[in-house]
Amino acid sequence: MDIFEDFIIKLKIKKNQNRATLVFLNGDLGSGKTTFTKNLCKYLNLDIEIHSPTFVILKKYDFNIEGFENLIHIDAYRLSSYNDLKKIKFEDYLSDKNNLVFIEWPELVADESLIPDISIEFDYIENINDRSIKIV
Repeated sequence: MDIFEDFIIKLKIKKNQNRATLVFLNGDLGSGKTTFTKNLCKYLNLDIEIHSPTFVILKKYDFNIEGFENLIHIDAYRLSSYNDLKKIKFEDYLSDKNNLVFIEWPELVADESLIPDISIEFDYIENINDRSIKIV
């Protein structure tokens, strides 16, 4: 099964009805987290140009797919705690069930209240110059 098809199936099953649907993108630098987001939008034929939110931390895109209105893409690499997420009004985005929220580097902003609906594990396999992607 195609990785994006698998993700869409899980997204339909796991869509949160009470708040935004939260997706953790876990993996080292260069393992494919932002590339996955870009290619997901291409797979869905969305005319969205995804850029890494590393320097701005959060980017919001129109995302009218599967009952969502917005894709909120967060790169927490430069954050150090959940309080840093609060400073960018993360809880407002999380409270809206029409949002799909992707967080790269979620371990840096871990909090007991921050529970993903879907978690994706990315791993760069150096000896064969490839990537491994596992959706949980």
